[in-house]
Amino acid sequence: MIPQRLVGFIKSISKAMENSYWPDEPHKSRFKQICELINWRFKNKEINEFYTLYGFDRKNESIDQTSYIDYRSFAGLRWNGNKNGTNYSQVALLRDKYLFFKFMSLNRLPVPKVFAERISGCFFDSDLNQTTVDSILSHGSFFAKSLDGECGENVKLIEDHSAFSQYLSSVEKSDLVFQDRVVQHHEMSRLNPHSVNTIRLVTVNKNNDVQVFGALLRVGTVDSKERDNTSQGGIAIGINPDGSLTPIGIRKPKYGGRIEKHPDTGVVFSSFTIPYYKEAVELACRAHRAFYRVGSIGWDIAITPDGPVFIEGNDNWEIQSFQALYGGLRDRCNEMMSVK
Repeated sequence: MIPQRLVGFIKSISKAMENSYWPDEPHKSRFKQICELINWRFKNKEINEFYTLYGFDRKNESIDQTSYIDYRSFAGLRWNGNKNGTNYSQVALLRDKYLFFKFMSLNRLPVPKVFAERISGCFFDSDLNQTTVDSILSHGSFFAKSLDGECGENVKLIEDHSAFSQYLSSVEKSDLVFQDRVVQHHEMSRLNPHSVNTIRLVTVNKNNDVQVFGALLRVGTVDSKERDNTSQGGIAIGINPDGSLTPIGIRKPKYGGRIEKHPDTGVVFSSFTIPYYKEAVELACRAHRAFYRVGSIGWDIAITPDGPVFIEGNDNWEIQSFQALYGGLRDRCNEMMSVK
């Protein structure tokens, strides 16, 4: 009988080779791909789940796999930087959306107002006084989210009592926040009007010097509905230093893989420039200085008619989309994120 561990290993290797992001390009043989995945496993002590996302399955001699940081090493750099040599940090202020709103407001950094919460089944206003469902609904349309959710978890645009009742029933045991709806800049709506399309801008604080690690734009689609997350069917697109978009966007292969224009609105990515991008970069660096104990933060920033607004900050931001769009970032991670 084949040991269960070996069965799991074979299944993981097989899954890592599924769903190429480059279906129309020549691919390495299955044997070659298996050998590379096994080599990555023994070298980095992990299965490379992003093998096809990074394009390693292609016959392309210019790809240097050693320039890509493995997830295990990246996660270690991120954790050590965010722990920052202490037994505690300001990470809780990022993970709890209510605390994030309060802390950002205190530092006069633009955020949509969290006007109510549901905690342990009870409803509270922004000052943690008990309130009612009717009072919450009086705010008109708003966003409901998990208090500490990730990847668009439980995000829902609420526009009437019926939708709110259905939503509350579907997330019966979750702690929630209720947040003012953000109206995005008309240019951002031109890309996709059904979601708030956000910049994921990563800043790094090393030796009290805040710098930009990288940035990409996340855009929603009909598939992702009011979310812009790639996990829900959205698109990630690279951003040039001047705020213009790179020519190629990526989304999960079942939704289209690599694309050059928005599948619903037809906007060509290379023709689009994000308004207020310079201001967003400056604001993110300023915000990170307030989180002086956190080594790196992935900011989600919306662009409104009046400028950038922070939707949230993430200490546990991910590297895979950045490497998929910009190539291997091992050296950049080691240089900017290592703690001395």
